[in-house]
Amino acid sequence: MIQVEGLRIETPPFQLGPIDLLVDKSDYCVLLGPSGSGKTTLLECIAGFRKSTAGRLHIAERDVSNLIAARRDVALVSQDAALFPHLCVRDNIAFALRLAKSPKAEANRRTDEVAEMLQVSHRLDSFPDKLSGGEARRVALARALVRPPSILLLDEPLSGVDPALHRELTGLLHRLHQELRLTVIHVTHHLNEARNLATHVGVIIDGKLEQFDSVDAVFTRPVSSSVARALTVPNFFIGQLSEDERAFRVSDDLVLPVATHSGAGMRARAHSLRTSQEANEWTVPGVIVGWEVSAVGDKSARVLLSHSDSELHVSIEAGTSPALGMLTNVSFRESKWELY
Repeated sequence: MIQVEGLRIETPPFQLGPIDLLVDKSDYCVLLGPSGSGKTTLLECIAGFRKSTAGRLHIAERDVSNLIAARRDVALVSQDAALFPHLCVRDNIAFALRLAKSPKAEANRRTDEVAEMLQVSHRLDSFPDKLSGGEARRVALARALVRPPSILLLDEPLSGVDPALHRELTGLLHRLHQELRLTVIHVTHHLNEARNLATHVGVIIDGKLEQFDSVDAVFTRPVSSSVARALTVPNFFIGQLSEDERAFRVSDDLVLPVATHSGAGMRARAHSLRTSQEANEWTVPGVIVGWEVSAVGDKSARVLLSHSDSELHVSIEAGTSPALGMLTNVSFRESKWELY
């Protein structure tokens, strides 16, 4: 378990926090947010590489706020693997055991065990400059896990790899988490990493933890427009349902039709929207500004509503082939609104 209470780091003009965060044992927490929002800064503070201005940090119920990195029982894997170039793979993996003065036989046994788990046994005598990118990242993980830490910290561990290797390493991290019951905090800007790996997601924007919840809750029920934008959650609004429940008022200039709805609250997501060539009481005019293509090839339009900065993701009306810049209407006739 890791508990962050009121943690703050001030490096003018940027300020991180105050941050309150609780990650339970065996949780896989992914931190998301725009570049420069403070995700890596928070990770480095947890690791002990940055000094906080205020706040407390507990790991496994032990206050480590003033402890150096080496005494915090955490392991950090960075995006560049950071292997020691003058050491072979075996010695890279065993480095922490050597520092701890583990008996040679025990160190060799544990190194072999972790190398097999990470599928790098055949590279134990190789040097880092002879490894592929995927092998180097596996070795970095093996080095972090050879002495099982209380918390495994991952800073963009899958960045810059091709899609096939990304899928392979994502599967590896999932397997390690499940088999070893690791407690993980993983920083990334890759939304699918969070969806595929996380039990919980924290969204950091401009140095503030805007939302922390289960992965499903964060991606389906963002708490603010800034979180919805960061997670590319479409058709999210904050406003008020009308008394007759036939419209959702976002502002004086933007009132959207409601066909059916569920729930209650001022936050809302609209589903089942379509482009339409007709203009009527169920439609709102706009202009097509882009496209989205799903993993299975389904194409939807991004429509910027007229007299608004709101952009909707809308299914394309059957039998039409609208072009970028084309005026269209968004039909809410079959809309399903979720209010919370």
